[in-house]
Amino acid sequence: MTEKGIVDSIGDDIITILCSENPYCSSCNACEQSEEGKKLKARNPKDLSISTGDFVEIYLSPGKSILAGFMVFIMPIIMFFIFYYSAIYIVGTKIEAIQILFGLSGIAVGFAANFMYGRIRKDSDLPEITRVLNKPDPNEYYAELMAKNRQ
Repeated sequence: MTEKGIVDSIGDDIITILCSENPYCSSCNACEQSEEGKKLKARNPKDLSISTGDFVEIYLSPGKSILAGFMVFIMPIIMFFIFYYSAIYIVGTKIEAIQILFGLSGIAVGFAANFMYGRIRKDSDLPEITRVLNKPDPNEYYAELMAKNRQ
């Protein structure tokens, strides 16, 4: 998925970009919503010369999006079933209450694994700035963006 926006601020490794409303990502919530519009954090792996106010294109790999969805939604469910059925071998009986407790602990382990994965990967899964676009007047785009986001 590609998105276009204006560079709002530049940190050490993270660049904050002000993006327009996109109907394709209305349910994503990966962007930080502010009074100015949607702000998205991105990386600059190509070390492009970027300054505040530049009009840039960012790219989020579909593979990273699919992996994030898997880790958040599918992994805890898989862990539930693994822990649920392993309770039979660990405890030695088919007491359903114990299996359910093991399954719930599996969900907790799944969410903890997601948390740890996020801490280890930190900002490496952020979208990447692919290029600086030529826009005649970034202030004009910014004003248009502000007007569109307030509607």
